[in-house]
Amino acid sequence: MALNKKILSLAVTSLFAFTATVGLNSQQAAMAANNPLSTVTAVEIVNGQRVQYFDLTLNVDWDYDNAMDRKRIQLGTGTNRGGTGDGARPAVVLDRTYVTNLVNQTARTLFVMTNGQHRLRNVYVFKNGKFGQNVDIRVLNVPGRANASAPGWLSDGGLTTNNYITNCNAQNQPDGECAGDENLDPENFVQTGEVIAHELGHYLYALFDEYVDPTDCNPDNPSSPCKDDVARPTAMNNQAAAYRISTTGDYPQSDFARTAHGRAYGESAWQTLVKSPAEDSDTAKEAHGNRRIRFEAFNGVPVPAIGDLKNFTDMANNRDDRLARQTGDGAEVATFAGYDTRLKVIFEGDAMQPAQPRNVLLIDRTLPAATFAEAITAAKGLADRAPSSTRFAIVTVPTQTNGNLSFTNNMEAANKQAIKAGLDALTRVNGTPDLQAAYNQARVFVTGARPTQGETENAANTDTLTLLTLNTTTVPSTLGSTARGDKIAFNVLGFKAPAAMAAAAPAPAQNLQTLATASGGSNNTVKSANEAIKEGNAALMDAMGASEALMTADLSDDPFVASEPLSTTFTVNNAVDGDVVVRWYYNTEDDSKLSFTCADGSEVTKSDLSNEERLATCTIKTDGSKTVMVQTNANAGAVEIEVVSTSQGAAVELSAMIDGGTVASGRPPVLMAKLAGSTPITSATIKVLIFNADSESETPAIPEITLNAQNDNGTNGDNRANDGIYTLNLAGRLPAGNYFVLAEATTDGNSRFSSQGVINASGNTPGTKLVGAPIQRQSEGEFTLDSGAPGVTTTARASNGGGGCTVGNGSDGGLLVLLSLAVLGLIGRGFKALRGRSAR
Repeated sequence: MALNKKILSLAVTSLFAFTATVGLNSQQAAMAANNPLSTVTAVEIVNGQRVQYFDLTLNVDWDYDNAMDRKRIQLGTGTNRGGTGDGARPAVVLDRTYVTNLVNQTARTLFVMTNGQHRLRNVYVFKNGKFGQNVDIRVLNVPGRANASAPGWLSDGGLTTNNYITNCNAQNQPDGECAGDENLDPENFVQTGEVIAHELGHYLYALFDEYVDPTDCNPDNPSSPCKDDVARPTAMNNQAAAYRISTTGDYPQSDFARTAHGRAYGESAWQTLVKSPAEDSDTAKEAHGNRRIRFEAFNGVPVPAIGDLKNFTDMANNRDDRLARQTGDGAEVATFAGYDTRLKVIFEGDAMQPAQPRNVLLIDRTLPAATFAEAITAAKGLADRAPSSTRFAIVTVPTQTNGNLSFTNNMEAANKQAIKAGLDALTRVNGTPDLQAAYNQARVFVTGARPTQGETENAANTDTLTLLTLNTTTVPSTLGSTARGDKIAFNVLGFKAPAAMAAAAPAPAQNLQTLATASGGSNNTVKSANEAIKEGNAALMDAMGASEALMTADLSDDPFVASEPLSTTFTVNNAVDGDVVVRWYYNTEDDSKLSFTCADGSEVTKSDLSNEERLATCTIKTDGSKTVMVQTNANAGAVEIEVVSTSQGAAVELSAMIDGGTVASGRPPVLMAKLAGSTPITSATIKVLIFNADSESETPAIPEITLNAQNDNGTNGDNRANDGIYTLNLAGRLPAGNYFVLAEATTDGNSRFSSQGVINASGNTPGTKLVGAPIQRQSEGEFTLDSGAPGVTTTARASNGGGGCTVGNGSDGGLLVLLSLAVLGLIGRGFKALRGRSAR
């Protein structure tokens, strides 16, 4: 399917209001791993040692509270993974106890890896894949080889760790599939916890592997292990045999060229941890995308000798056999003093009372008069669409007497009216917004509403600030990190400022994008109340952990006429998509004119979004090509449609973003598009359009981009082959500014779910399988390029060459269709400019 009318409708759909009864607005998959609950504390001195504590997020792709689901997962597809014969492995019961034990093992292993300087504090656990890829740790009960982005901590673009309970035995699987029960190995919590800690070595610290892989060595991909390497006795080699990471003594002849980590950095893992990323080699910076950070706990710390590392504290505390006793029963019975001092495993659904996500509407009263009116309308629309389980408050900046309202008990009808009445009473003033002062007041409301007993960090409750301001508002440079520390995320609705104000935009460290990213929220550039309503509600649903995957979207002409019904065709892969939900958005006044037809004769139901807008929806449960239709008997306003996958567990998601291109990153802009479910999807085709968000023009900033298998082969800036992350270096192609990216992925007969397992003699990867029926996904996001950043130009430059780019009369006519659509009746509904959610 070409990037054409449907991809534009995706952007326009994002401007429509959305009802809480149908969950997250799905045009933007949840992005990882910048979850607002993920954070790291400031340094504390514990027994003379510099220590930091992590709060991490974790999801599993099953329901640990549902006995039937646990049984289904435990037994697989009708086959007992535990077996009953000689040497049979015991069945693994995937309940809360299992998850708690594996978190404890992860905490113990990470404690030793960092010599006690990093420890786990709160680990938030979610069921059925809640938050999608927007977590730090994914635990997946499908065959696969654990993998992680190096690094991915607090980064955008679907960067996370994937950890598989059921592994393939490569030696016993010459056909490259995991079909036989005897070769499925359900890992116990010790094995899983150790694996997670190894992957966190990649994800948190940008450490690379120190094991031997049977693949040929590739000089273009030095950070991947290969057959000529020499294994080291470390957790980045075999986490079941050793929990520590390498120090100088593990490279006695400075033979750094014989491990992936050594080739990248020219040093041991401990030498990497303690030094500034600015001192990394060029090879290392390319391998980790210049995303590595040095954590404060390691500042000024000397590289430890092996004898200075942590030991077990059981009765047989003998240094000589310490490594041998880090396996099996030895690991389970041994402890490390201090590793679990503050450790808490916090499960979704633990609260003594139902979850009540809290949202503060933070209203900038210094907005221009017309924009202020739009902001008030938008805030009222957000209140209209809020789920009844949420709680809303109002904070004004500057403060208006009696303008601030503390949290409602819920958002039932009466409380919604009270919020809207409070918004109507607000008046604008001249001046400059003091966001720090406003945040301080909002924080008082949030902390005052948090329960005092046991639920302060409950995973089911999230706290957000929806900031309605100009997109040029200056932000205190530390406000985002302060908010993250308080577990409060900023979801920004930045109304486009007049040109004169835009020219005086704040420095990158003080802008709204930085605020949103640092706090774990989202940044949205909007031009109307309708845009703000849709984006604000979508961000709220995202913060609550609801996630869906957009398959396709469409848009009628405006006016919508009887002679041109809107017919939308798509393909359902039910095994991957689960139930597919179709949604049509339309004006309430057109209700009697419109008729809707769902595929397979499925029932269409209707509901109100607001006084002005309605939603029609149906659900499709069967495979194959499907066509749905809406038609009118008289001229009507535009009708928009979105089709979403609602599969639980590890749903297939597309995320597209630009990494780099900022002064802070110090690296050129790189387009990254990730397509993955429980495992990456390889050999897909991803088409991308990039627009200047500050321009009135709807012409793409550069020609349409096509990404394919050549962009996921581990070369030319692609960090790892076949990981489902398709990359393209955009250095020299875009000037400084704010941008909006639209992406659409499709699979074909060559596309595969890749386990990233060890390649066996037949050239296959165990656990890898063909996708089968086509999969369609779409995504959107915003990003900013800084003036003076590497690879950012001073003037625009378009090119038809390289990276699979095509435009106009090239290999795809979709762009021409897109541009022609832009001049249709969209302006009449006030949706002229393309805008989307931040790629978090």
